[in-house]
Amino acid sequence: MKTLKNVCFVMALALLAVACGKGGGSGTTGPTISSGGVQIRATQNSVSFKKNDIGLGQAYIEGSCDGSDNSGQNVTSLALRPRGSGCLVSAPHSINVIAQGSNFVQIDWRIGPAATDLRTVSLPFDTPGKIFDKYCSWSGTCGKFSDIPTPHYIPPGFGFPGGYVGVVMARGDLSSGSWGEISGPYGVVRRTYLGGDCVRLLFYNHPSTNNIELGFVSDISIIALPRGQTLSCQEQISIL
Repeated sequence: MKTLKNVCFVMALALLAVACGKGGGSGTTGPTISSGGVQIRATQNSVSFKKNDIGLGQAYIEGSCDGSDNSGQNVTSLALRPRGSGCLVSAPHSINVIAQGSNFVQIDWRIGPAATDLRTVSLPFDTPGKIFDKYCSWSGTCGKFSDIPTPHYIPPGFGFPGGYVGVVMARGDLSSGSWGEISGPYGVVRRTYLGGDCVRLLFYNHPSTNNIELGFVSDISIIALPRGQTLSCQEQISIL
């Protein structure tokens, strides 16, 4: 089991949606899929999932200008209150559904061209509370979220009371077909990487959520999205 050692990288990726909007979302609103109790709704800001009318969570785009949680540095595709003024002119984005079925959706995520350097960029899937208690990946990185150590403190902000977070990184680089999943009493959410620029799969033990995330960098010293450039990621999210 591999854990991230860079505190700034961990905290930048683990922050929940605390800013957005001024980066400019240019995404295409996708369909609402409803079949066999599974509901999937794609918008220009996120893709959300339900099973038997129970909300399972949503996937979206998140980034940080300097890799920290400082005011104004963290931006997301969600239409929430901006945290500050630092890097809120981040990057346009699009979230496009490229295929769908009764219990899955394939998504093409695109970010950029960036107006300023983004040190970290990721694609979190946040769940409501702790409704998923286990995680697993194609490379054998599996366990319970409650067993992930939480050494990194996130300060309070916008209704979040503050708390400690920890992360586990799945062994190995992502390649087409690599998958990670979270499971619990309401079923399984599986993310399967299809292609693009993502390199890492991560699982977060967060005070407010148990999270599965695709990341574009594994080292904070590397700028994930340099000014003027773009990133993309294609994946399938299945509800099992």
